[in-house]
Amino acid sequence: MRRFIRQPKKLESRQLTDKGLQLLATIERYRLIPSSLRWRLVPGDRSNNYRHLQTLFHKGLINRFARPTVYGTPGEFVYYLDTRPGVSTPD
Repeated sequence: MRRFIRQPKKLESRQLTDKGLQLLATIERYRLIPSSLRWRLVPGDRSNNYRHLQTLFHKGLINRFARPTVYGTPGEFVYYLDTRPGVSTPD
């Protein structure tokens, strides 16, 4: 799967689980959270957590960007929530 382009059709069969909701709540609490910190805040297997984050990203529930490294290659992901189009936020 592509890392920077959402592909929701490839993950249509994946369901949102309690682990996904826990990751979503952690991102909401911290606003911006890098991968290195997220592993410490959410218990569980690292690859399992990654699959849940991948599902959340491709379904459009979270956003991410890669911090650049010294060599200009993508570094670790930083996850955040963004307002979805057509969804109003409370004032």
